[in-house]
Amino acid sequence: MRPRIFFILLLAIVFSACQYPSMDLKPVAINGVLDLRNWNFDSSGIVDLDGEWEIYWNQLIENSDISQGNAGKEKISIPSSWTNSSEGYATFHLKVLMGKSAVPLALKIPHMATAYRFYLNGRLISSNGVVGISQSLSVPFYQPRVYDFDLNSDQLDMVIQISNYHYYKGGLWKSIKLGSERNIRRQEAKKIAFDLLLFGAILIMGIYHIAMFFFRKTEKAPLYFGLFCFLISFRILVTDEIYISHLLPGFPWFILVKVEYLTYYLTIPTFTFYMVTLFPKEFIRWTFQAIQFVGLTFSIIVLVTPARVFSSTVQIYQVFTVACGLYAVYLLIMSILKKRRGIVFFLLGFVAMLITVINDILFANNIIQTAFLLQLGFFIFILFQALLLTSRASYSFSKVEKLTEELEENNLMLEQRVVERTEELREANRELYRSLNEVKSANQKIMSSISYAKRIQNSLLPNTDYMKLFISDYLLIWRPRDIVGGDIYFANEFQDGFLVAVIDCTGHGVPGAFMTMLASSNLRRITMDEGCLEPAEILKRLNRIVKKSLQQDADYATSDDGMDASICFVNLKDKTLTFSGSRQSLVYTANGEVNTIKGDRESIGYKKSNPEYCFKNNVIPIEKGMSFYLFTDGYIDQLGGDNRTSLGNKRFQRLLKEHSHQPFEQQEQNIINAFNRYRGENEIQDDITIFGFSIN
Repeated sequence: MRPRIFFILLLAIVFSACQYPSMDLKPVAINGVLDLRNWNFDSSGIVDLDGEWEIYWNQLIENSDISQGNAGKEKISIPSSWTNSSEGYATFHLKVLMGKSAVPLALKIPHMATAYRFYLNGRLISSNGVVGISQSLSVPFYQPRVYDFDLNSDQLDMVIQISNYHYYKGGLWKSIKLGSERNIRRQEAKKIAFDLLLFGAILIMGIYHIAMFFFRKTEKAPLYFGLFCFLISFRILVTDEIYISHLLPGFPWFILVKVEYLTYYLTIPTFTFYMVTLFPKEFIRWTFQAIQFVGLTFSIIVLVTPARVFSSTVQIYQVFTVACGLYAVYLLIMSILKKRRGIVFFLLGFVAMLITVINDILFANNIIQTAFLLQLGFFIFILFQALLLTSRASYSFSKVEKLTEELEENNLMLEQRVVERTEELREANRELYRSLNEVKSANQKIMSSISYAKRIQNSLLPNTDYMKLFISDYLLIWRPRDIVGGDIYFANEFQDGFLVAVIDCTGHGVPGAFMTMLASSNLRRITMDEGCLEPAEILKRLNRIVKKSLQQDADYATSDDGMDASICFVNLKDKTLTFSGSRQSLVYTANGEVNTIKGDRESIGYKKSNPEYCFKNNVIPIEKGMSFYLFTDGYIDQLGGDNRTSLGNKRFQRLLKEHSHQPFEQQEQNIINAFNRYRGENEIQDDITIFGFSIN
């Protein structure tokens, strides 16, 4: 069903439910007299006692005093609020000229601001609250009434005493209705039935949406819409006919008015929350925050101030309400232009509700004479919401049906493809099996070769039992990252002492292992064949040999590899240690302190290294209790810790200082444990070599 057709049908239903007034010209009072002598209450219907009434300011006059021509008489148009001052008291008077009536009559008396006494032909027929000449003597109360009577004279003399000290406006602001007792009662019954129908429907809708929220709390829209329904439904009980005063007789007036205003002031921020959850992309953040701030601020004013204060804010908030409504219409129109699904239904329902809001504002300020229609407008809005939900559900079902059909077609095609693919997969599996066997065979050959390379690399390292003959106390941590690595250590005994070296070659794994073979063989050649034991000279010769072996001195050189090294010669005769390093350092401990001797910044090999560079020797006198440590950068460059940073020199030196007094076997275990704790789940970055020793 198209939105336009639905809207027209809905308006037809609404107007058909309303009672159309008689086409006869309604009489109005002139100079305090209303002439109804030619009015037929049975056929012409109910008449509003509107027009010019007599008013006596700051006087509470009985019926007999008015008949004697009491001074101070003025004219006022009814319905309206008095304008000279919101606080005060006054007497209203109207004389109604009546013809003959064979049917019982009735008066529909609305609530008046904020207390009244109603005299008919000198008899008190109705009152609300306590009329007084001061705030302390006046008690406010609201409760509409119906008074039945039989006409036994040719006129009705109406005197109404009204006082107001508790509200922002006072007076007789609603029409008093006069008609046959049957018509008045029938109109009242229709009004009650319609209001309670709306109350029940809106309340049930609120409970339904709150329940939806509790079943799916991630969706906030049902929560806000349910709260909005609660506010509107409770507003029905405290406005117009004020049903709460019948359900709970004696309900405090000041609480009644606060509830009336809160159910209005809170609807704007609550409905804004609802719209933001539905259309988050359309709302500008600061406008949403401003609406919430204004709505909550006015609500707080209602809670903490008396009715005389907070009721005076209603006209400002009414302007704010209309502005918010127009802004919402603008956002909905923008959503329609963006082709959002279902927005047309939402817009039509919202516009209907906005029209009734504007009607209620104008009616409350006596600008037009209609009735409060917000409940009806909201009911229309709910119907459009239902239509929106139906439209979305229908779209979802259609989409599901289409997807089901496509799925069935795909299943048929899939069955055909499965047969074809199954044979293809079988052939692919056979081919994969053959390939896996080939890969497995190749992998076994590679691993066999690498294992053999490991044996070769291990054979180049000094024998640990042999090392114990000339180094009585030492620790050795040698951990290639892969099966073979690019780190190597060297130790050998000579006539006056022994020589120790740690070398870090370019690369890891097999490439690094090839470089260690070059380093190990040439280190043996320089020290054992050529008899060179001066560390600086050893590094210089090793640099030349590596560059020449890798042809790095030629223009066509393709290799840019090399190594870093640290070499110590311990002269047992002179009790000295001579150290020289190529981008590696020597760390030693003495008297509980950690000391570092940095090596030269020149590397061994590489294209840019200088073959004639002379490395520096550092001579250290050996004292009792000293320990010396040579190491590659694999340990200190390891990533780990909370921030995944390098372990670093400072942590390493602090670790050596903490454990240097312990035996080397225990130091070795502590260094390994500290490394594993810091590394955590991170992979090992590089080959690791640490050679520590002391001289007894």
